[in-house]
Amino acid sequence: MDESRDASFVRGKEEMVKLFFCLLAGLSLVAMAGCAPQRAAVAKARLVVESTSTEGLSPSSTESAVKAQEQMVSARVISRAHDTRLQAEVAESLGVTPQMVSNVLVEGVGDTRFVEVRAEIEDPELAAKLVNAVAQKLAEAFRNDPEVRVRVVDTAAPPQPTK
Repeated sequence: MDESRDASFVRGKEEMVKLFFCLLAGLSLVAMAGCAPQRAAVAKARLVVESTSTEGLSPSSTESAVKAQEQMVSARVISRAHDTRLQAEVAESLGVTPQMVSNVLVEGVGDTRFVEVRAEIEDPELAAKLVNAVAQKLAEAFRNDPEVRVRVVDTAAPPQPTK
């Protein structure tokens, strides 16, 4: 009689341990789902960068010489995006930290005259504002430069509410 009672007690204990682990696993899944990181929103704007300087380039200049001139000009624009004063101005205008602005990526698009301004953060509206502000500030920074013309050709659109 004691053996059957002991066996029943052991089975009951095993069932409770199984129940405990199932409950623990369920709570872990719920916690993981609630703490799962949000996907970062990617916002992009595009600039076209043109060299207005023909100094040193004759009308018969080769295509490679023209390309090299355009790449140098694009490099100036990309370099300017990393200027701490420009970043501080953008940060102040948006009410964010300069560190947040410094995370905006500015890079050339292949072998073209385009420069892409991109931000990847959790807040899609802020990502769009950051990208557009940096793109606009870069265009303004070169407004009076006699050798470079920078135009914003694509802006980042803030997300549309879903219905």
